[in-house]
Amino acid sequence: MSSKSWLCRYKVSRACLKKPKHPSCQKEIHRSKEAMIVVTAKERSSVDGLDNFLTHYGSPMPYRLNNGTTSQSVVNHAKMVTIQGRKWMDSMQLSSEIPFYYTRYLATINGNIAVLATFTAHKKYYSKYSGPFFQGINSLVMLTANPSKVKNRELSPKLLARPLDIPLDIFEQSEPSQNFETTNSGNPSGLFLFLAIALAGIGIFLIIKRKQA
Repeated sequence: MSSKSWLCRYKVSRACLKKPKHPSCQKEIHRSKEAMIVVTAKERSSVDGLDNFLTHYGSPMPYRLNNGTTSQSVVNHAKMVTIQGRKWMDSMQLSSEIPFYYTRYLATINGNIAVLATFTAHKKYYSKYSGPFFQGINSLVMLTANPSKVKNRELSPKLLARPLDIPLDIFEQSEPSQNFETTNSGNPSGLFLFLAIALAGIGIFLIIKRKQA
């Protein structure tokens, strides 16, 4: 099944990737684990649709903790919304992708293409990112070129989802304390320049698929 994904988070310098335990790199690495955005686009399968997205992303999901025990995510909301004139499935869960992280899911269908944008932040820092997330979500625009002309092939019935090959070491694995700090240095708005690039990239993805059809 043909798909394309874009991952955005704060960049860790090459020097800190080589020496992650160096004191000067700790803050940089820590910030890179606070939040991320992922945009995924793929050819629509028979099960991709707003109602199926609402059922799937509006239901609790199982997850495993570091101690080996299992639990279920907590659904905050699941509904249909209209953004920039287009209908999207909108849901939010805690611990659906990784323990102690909130994830906001926005999914839509455009012609034969299914698109999912996820906005994820650790529970400890979500208040820091909630405002920029809200602005980013409300500015979502599909910059696509004739998506209905992408040839609809016979695909395996697999629902659109965020890619599962994101390395776990980019996440913070600890549960926040009761008295965690929610305000940090750093400007989260820099993440959202990525959205226009990623959504424009979906247009490139569509053009390539149309040429291959």
